[in-house]
Amino acid sequence: MTLGYEGAQKGSILNNFLSSHDKKRCVVFLDEFDKTDQKVREALLTMLDTGLTVDLRNNTQVNVSKSIWILATNKGDHLVTKFFDKSLAGKSHKERQNTSIAPLQESLFRLFIQEYTPAFTGRISACVPFFPFTRDEAAVISHTFLQKLSDSLRKPISLDTHPPSLIGRIKLSLIDDGAICKFLAERHYMNLRELGARVLQNAVDDSADDLFWDYVDTDHVISEKTNEKAFERYVIQLHPVEDTQELVVFKEADVVADEKL
Repeated sequence: MTLGYEGAQKGSILNNFLSSHDKKRCVVFLDEFDKTDQKVREALLTMLDTGLTVDLRNNTQVNVSKSIWILATNKGDHLVTKFFDKSLAGKSHKERQNTSIAPLQESLFRLFIQEYTPAFTGRISACVPFFPFTRDEAAVISHTFLQKLSDSLRKPISLDTHPPSLIGRIKLSLIDDGAICKFLAERHYMNLRELGARVLQNAVDDSADDLFWDYVDTDHVISEKTNEKAFERYVIQLHPVEDTQELVVFKEADVVADEKL
């Protein structure tokens, strides 16, 4: 028995996963499949045809016939967006449920034939397009990102972790969270739908950066002993600027001082 190719003793994540699921039902998700080269696609095509692969750590055969493969690709995004704007935008959930997406799926399969060859496309059993978010859906996603930020800020400061947690013990409040999430959806997502949910994450990250620089702007030394003190309280809210609004972050103490004035 040979040892396979040099350096293969540890195996790749995919190789080891498939080997550990020999003859078992499992799901493999390959993101950004459109960025793979022809060799990868040919190797996958062989697995789909034969239901077999080889554990490259020891050259033993692995049965992957029960594996379910999900391939995510950005190819065809323009077709999906065009169909959404023409046939789904502005419709109720029930109306969308009653709208056939078969014409879109046919257009996508034709595109895949050109991009991935007829042989490979013929092995695809279903094509599931992901449509742009509605404003309400984008608002819900914004709230999820803000909640994750709030949860992370409540954790204690830790300088020994990698990467270190340089700020913590912070309670974050949202003043009118519904309005904030609607603002993020309209300002950042609806005009840049092509960027997906990432544009909303970036907007929340900007607020996190503002909070960080305000937090470290102090004459006191920030260390793990800071965890022994009371929670700092910060607020995120919308602030009117001329004929629009901006998202601002500040310490809750600043709000109290303003109210007293």
